[in-house]
Amino acid sequence: MPLDTGTFGTPAMTSERLSDAGAGVVRLADLPPGVRAEVVGLEPLDGAPREDEMMLQLMEIGFVEGEPVEVATRGPVGRDPIAVKIGSTIFGLRRYEASHVLVRPTGDAPPPAGERAHGPGNGSDSGPTR
Repeated sequence: MPLDTGTFGTPAMTSERLSDAGAGVVRLADLPPGVRAEVVGLEPLDGAPREDEMMLQLMEIGFVEGEPVEVATRGPVGRDPIAVKIGSTIFGLRRYEASHVLVRPTGDAPPPAGERAHGPGNGSDSGPTR
């Protein structure tokens, strides 16, 4: 059976591919803040006319298979927008956009808050200068 490559020549995440992806695959929109994951693929939801364009934009900003990702925080009302860290960049996504991204939690814990940007040993902890 040939693989559906979708509009962009990349494998579309069909229900058959979801079952092949294995247990634990969730939508990025449902990933709790602070849980690290890796991108499994993108999945079209409703075939809306602009959906292909949006999925291309998601791929262009880095939501490609194997890329590490983490939800940094969620907005207060309706949980929109979602701040998502991919690589060293944080993007704001709507829940609808994040629902197209399928991820698998990796079980890695994020580093302690004090060690994220200015951890010990990187020169930032040298104290005040005189």
